[in-house]
Amino acid sequence: MSRASLGSSKRQSAASSTYEDAKLSETVTVTAASSTANSSPNPSWKPQSHPHPSPTSHGKPPTQPSALTPSPPAPTPFSLSLWDSNAAVARARRAYIKLYLPGVFYITFIILAVLSVFWGTLFRLPGRTVKGVVVDLGRGSDPEFSFDFDGGIIAQSLTRTVQSVEAAQLAQKTPRSIVSWTYVQQSDAQARFPGGVADVRRAIEEQEVFVAIAVSPGASARLLASVESPDAAYNGTLAITAFGSEGRNENAYRTYLFPHLVNTLNTFQNTFSVQFAAQHSADLTGASLQQLLQTSPQTLVLPAGFTIVNVFPFFQPIATAPVFTGLIFVLILAFFTVLVANGARLGSGLNRLLTLRSLIALRFCSAAAIYLFFSLIYSLLNLMFGVRLTHTFGHAGFVLFWLGTWIYMLAVGLVLESWVILFKQNTPFFFFPWLVVNLSVGVYPLEMLPKFYHYGYAAPYYNITRIVRTIVFGTRNSLGLNYGVLLTWVLIGTLNMSAVQWYVRRQDIMALRKAAAAASTPSDADAEKANVRPGMETAGSKS
Repeated sequence: MSRASLGSSKRQSAASSTYEDAKLSETVTVTAASSTANSSPNPSWKPQSHPHPSPTSHGKPPTQPSALTPSPPAPTPFSLSLWDSNAAVARARRAYIKLYLPGVFYITFIILAVLSVFWGTLFRLPGRTVKGVVVDLGRGSDPEFSFDFDGGIIAQSLTRTVQSVEAAQLAQKTPRSIVSWTYVQQSDAQARFPGGVADVRRAIEEQEVFVAIAVSPGASARLLASVESPDAAYNGTLAITAFGSEGRNENAYRTYLFPHLVNTLNTFQNTFSVQFAAQHSADLTGASLQQLLQTSPQTLVLPAGFTIVNVFPFFQPIATAPVFTGLIFVLILAFFTVLVANGARLGSGLNRLLTLRSLIALRFCSAAAIYLFFSLIYSLLNLMFGVRLTHTFGHAGFVLFWLGTWIYMLAVGLVLESWVILFKQNTPFFFFPWLVVNLSVGVYPLEMLPKFYHYGYAAPYYNITRIVRTIVFGTRNSLGLNYGVLLTWVLIGTLNMSAVQWYVRRQDIMALRKAAAAASTPSDADAEKANVRPGMETAGSKS
C-alpha cells in the first residue's frame, strides 16, 4: 500500500471516530436535560401534550382518533338488552321502528277498510228484501211471488195475514222486512202456472223467487164441503204449500227465510182457525155441530194449515266444507303455491336465464299443472270424507267438481302471480284483501246484500260456490255461466301476469345496461393517467 493511501485511510478513520463521539455526546446531553426537566421543582412547567395521544393513555379514548385508530369491536352476540346505550343497539332500534311502523299502519288500514267489507255483509242484515208470493184477489197481476189456485176464503184470509205481517215489520223497522211479497190473481196464476203447485215449485228450482206460498186448487171448497158433510179424511195442512230452498243458501234459509215463513203461516193458521170456528159454530145447529165434532173435529180445530217443502235440502252436513270453508282453504293454497314457485324460480336463477316468452310459458304451465294435481287431491279428499258428488250428474259429478276446482285455483292464483312480481315480500298485504272481497260475497245471497256487493256476480268465489251447490244439491244449473266467469278470470290473470313480467324484464334490462355502461366508463384516476404526456412520469421519478 502506498503512503498516500495509508494517510487517507487514517484521516477517514479519525473523522468517523470524531462523528460517533459527537453523536454520543449529543445523546447524553439530551438524556440529562430530560432527566433534569422531569425532576425540576418548578410548578409552572407542564409536559407538552402530543397532538395524537395514545388511545389507551390514562384509560380514555382519543378525542380525535387518527386514521390508524382501530374501530370499536362488535358487540358479542346475544349479550345486550333492548335499551342498552350501546351504539349498535341504538342503530338497530331505530331501524326496527322504521321497518315496523309502516306495517302497523297498513294492518290498521286493513282492519278499518278491508275487514269492513266483510262486516258490512252482516250489518243490519238483510240489507235488501228477497222475493216472495201470496194471493190477493183484489190486486192486479204480478208474476213475481204469491200464487192462488183457490180463489176462496182461504186465499183471501192468507193475503190479508201476509199483508198485515209485512206492514207490522215495516212499521217496527227492527227486524227489517225479509221478504217482499207480491201477489198474483187466480186467473193470472193459472195462466202463468198451468201445472198448478208443481209449476210453483219449479219457480223455486229455477231461482225465480226465494220462497213461495201456493193455495191448493179447491182448498176452500173442500173445507166448506167438510163442514156441510163431515169428512173424516179431511186434512187442513194440505190447503197451503210453502216452498223454500236450503241448498241455495243454508245461512239465509235457516236464519231468516224459514223462520219468517213459519211465523207468517202460523199467524194465518191461528187467526183463520179462530175466525172460522167462531163463525161456523154459531151457524151450525146442535145436531150438525155434534156430528161434525164427532166425525171430523179437525175441520173446526184446524180448518186450514200449511206444509213447508224444502225443495233442495242441505242433506249433507259434510258439504259445508266444499261449499264454504274448503273454498277459502283452496284460495290460500293457491297463494302458497305462488310463493313456492316464485322462490324456486329465484333460487334456481331461471328468472335471469330464460327469455321473456320462455319465462311466461314456465309460469303459466307450471301453475296449470300443479293446480290440476292439487285440485285432484282436493276432490279425492271430499270423496274420502263422504261428500256425494254423484247426486246431480252421477259419476260425471266428480269430473265437474275437479274441473271447477282446477279452474278456480287458476283464476285466483294467476292474479296473485302478478302481485308477487310487483310487491315481492309485501305480497301477503295484497293477498288479504283479495281473500276478503271473495269471501264476503259467499256467506249470504247477493240478493240480500246492499248493491255494493253485487260485484260478487263476477267474483271467482261466488261462481265456484254456485258450481259446487249445483253438483252437490242439484240447485239451478248455471254451470256454463259460472265456468265462463272463472275462465275469464284465468284470461285476465294470464294477460296481467304477462304484462307485469314484460315490465319487470324491461326494468332489469335497463339496469344491466346502466351497470355495463358504468363499468366501461374510465374513472377520474384512469383518465388522469391516460392524459399524462410521454416522458413526464419518468422525469418525475428521476427528480
